[in-house]
Amino acid sequence: PLQQFDHRDPVDVLVSCRTSHLSQCQDLGARTNFVWHQDAPGSEPLEFYAPESQERVTGYLMISDWQADAFAKHYKIDRAKITIVRNTHDPDDARGWDVAKNAHRAVYCSAPFKGLDRLLDIWPLVRDRVPDAELYVAYGWQVHDAMAAAHPHLRALKDKIEANLKAPGVRWLDRLPLAGLRELLQSAGVFAYPNTYEETSCRALIRAQVCGAWPVFRPLAALAETGLGGARVDGVLESATPSDGDSLMGDLPRTFNERFADA
Repeated sequence: PLQQFDHRDPVDVLVSCRTSHLSQCQDLGARTNFVWHQDAPGSEPLEFYAPESQERVTGYLMISDWQADAFAKHYKIDRAKITIVRNTHDPDDARGWDVAKNAHRAVYCSAPFKGLDRLLDIWPLVRDRVPDAELYVAYGWQVHDAMAAAHPHLRALKDKIEANLKAPGVRWLDRLPLAGLRELLQSAGVFAYPNTYEETSCRALIRAQVCGAWPVFRPLAALAETGLGGARVDGVLESATPSDGDSLMGDLPRTFNERFADA
């Protein structure tokens, strides 16, 4: 446990997770030390990345080129000092493909504030074109509610989302155990993610692709790297008008109708 860790202990390699404070200890016993991050820059004070602080660090481990470039720019880190160690998937995600697939089922399985409101805005347009389309939402409110304490606008966003969850074809599943989420993604035709959040990797997209759900997403931030196929849509949906549905999320019903026409 971290509480029992003595930073003065002589170890060959120290990897500190999501924080640089250990690497700043003057009497650090590690011969080499790395700082691993999965977050976007800005979560730590600039003094942790001052030139003299960077000299105490052997290197930084990041999970995407986008994140590495953003850190290098924000904290003025030498890009050559950053190594990319990407997220991967659970091997079980690629097993159990005997699950029956519903080509007109879409799944959203990320935090609600990352784009669920936009997906629900255009869902009636999707149903107009694909009347039997289903949207399964599998995440829960735990993270959203915790963040709402510091960001009050998220409370109003939750009210809006909860009202729109009553739309035809939408089913709220809350947060599923990993085995249940894997089976849901394997049963789905589409992973629908009109993301508004700057992801540094996005494990939900990684898992969805391995499980065989065709991704429809915005190539924002690291998703341009994580998304290996699927339909990429640009722009930010501000209102549920027919033109918005055509230009931004038209790929969702088009994926239903074209990619899975013979399903």
